[in-house]
Amino acid sequence: MASFNQFMQRANQKLKSLVDIDFKTGRVDFKGRRFVAPVARSLISEVKFRAHRAMNLTEEHPIDRDRPNTGRIDELGYYVGRDEKGFLRGGHIPWQYLQDLCASQATKEHKLEHLRHILAKLPADVSFEFQADPYLHDQELVRQVFLDAGFINRPRTTFLYKATPGQDPLETAKPDTRTKVRKARKELEFVPMDADSFFAYYRKNLVDRESWFHLNIDQAVMKEAVEGQNPTAEIIAVCRKSESANGHAPIEAATLCTTGSDGYMKLLRISFRRAAEGNEPEPHQHAYKMVLAEAMRRAAERGVTLDTDGGTPGGITLYTRFGGFEEVQQDRYLRTTPYCAASQLTARLNTAAQNVRNAATTQIGGRVNAVTQAVRETAATLAARLGLDAP
Repeated sequence: MASFNQFMQRANQKLKSLVDIDFKTGRVDFKGRRFVAPVARSLISEVKFRAHRAMNLTEEHPIDRDRPNTGRIDELGYYVGRDEKGFLRGGHIPWQYLQDLCASQATKEHKLEHLRHILAKLPADVSFEFQADPYLHDQELVRQVFLDAGFINRPRTTFLYKATPGQDPLETAKPDTRTKVRKARKELEFVPMDADSFFAYYRKNLVDRESWFHLNIDQAVMKEAVEGQNPTAEIIAVCRKSESANGHAPIEAATLCTTGSDGYMKLLRISFRRAAEGNEPEPHQHAYKMVLAEAMRRAAERGVTLDTDGGTPGGITLYTRFGGFEEVQQDRYLRTTPYCAASQLTARLNTAAQNVRNAATTQIGGRVNAVTQAVRETAATLAARLGLDAP
């Protein structure tokens, strides 16, 4: 009973953290701001964005909403597509950050006017996310216009590697990291991989994890970037040498990255094999280190900056082991439509409710099983004492 009582106490504390009820006055204060705040922000953003369009829109810009695609509004390159739930989403084209949106010789007033006209042409029914060049010119002006247009700025940390052509990426690495990469180079080799195969591999390696990205949009946009007439992205993949000769080698690790057309070679998507299937060997522990070292080498050879495109805790540790990476902040401008925000709220509430139901079922089920077992043991003891068969 103690475990069930503890569960009920935690549930009661959680309820109090969400709702404060004053029984004397009848006043109810809903504290679940973390649930409703995104919807409130999106409503405020919607009002500001619509007002911005009303004041600055001179002509509509045609947007293809039927399929994932890329386009350009003056100097602003963008993509638009429908996510897995049917919501329209967009942002900067993956191979080009927000860069030089205004002519450098223009006056401040002309720059502001130009930026306002660009954002006013964005469609109101699309949720957008734009990431700015960490060293964007006129950063303060761009930030001001995005905020005035209803976008929210959520800066993020990314890591940059700058090297000169011919520089060995292992020069700055820790000794044990150099050893691991060299070991991987003896056992693995680079192999070609197309965009569809990469995204199938990426989805497979998610296992039970939920992707942060909208993979159907990613796949459509990046397939053209990798396999088009003028590629702006590439895939670096490795497998075991001993298996590749037989044509059955599983891919050990792969990354989808841009080629550096905007001065940055961005590691957009990273994936590695997590478990062996059938007769496959265990995943190679150092495969991605080899992939990262190759990306660093290619960036140095091309004279561009390698950008990790953010970083997970594990990734940050790895970049530290390699050395040579610089931690920088970049602006990230987001706008979520109210309809999309409301749908996300509904999903979060449903998930929270399901978690509570699962926890209650587990606790109550465990208690019922314990009581049932105790009854059976008591019945067996009584039957033994009375000389009867156990029930």
